[in-house]
Amino acid sequence: MPNVQYAFYYNAQKDEKGRRDCWEGFQSGHDLQLAHTGEIDMSVNEHTTLQELFDLYNIGNPTGYRGPSMSVGDVITLYKQVPGQVVPFYVRHFFVASFGFKPAEIGESQVLPTDPRWRM
Repeated sequence: MPNVQYAFYYNAQKDEKGRRDCWEGFQSGHDLQLAHTGEIDMSVNEHTTLQELFDLYNIGNPTGYRGPSMSVGDVITLYKQVPGQVVPFYVRHFFVASFGFKPAEIGESQVLPTDPRWRM
């Protein structure tokens, strides 16, 4: 699977004082805001692809991107869309953890634009 699409979601969850509250990672129901989308080569494996995306948004941003750096609690969705089909055939959600990435459990009430329940 050489090329996949991705979506980077900024975790904008706030605590009662209005401070960002996602330092322990993503939890279903957190306030996610779409920060950026694109396409990336995933010819090696998911872990390498996720690390390349993390580096892209923290070391050098994509051309024209002026949003936040990727940090703990943010979500990356990797997906493969087939032209002419409504539902992507490959969708995986991950969140940035303190060390590396972990699978993100997306709740039924939290449908992301790249989720197969969303219609392109």
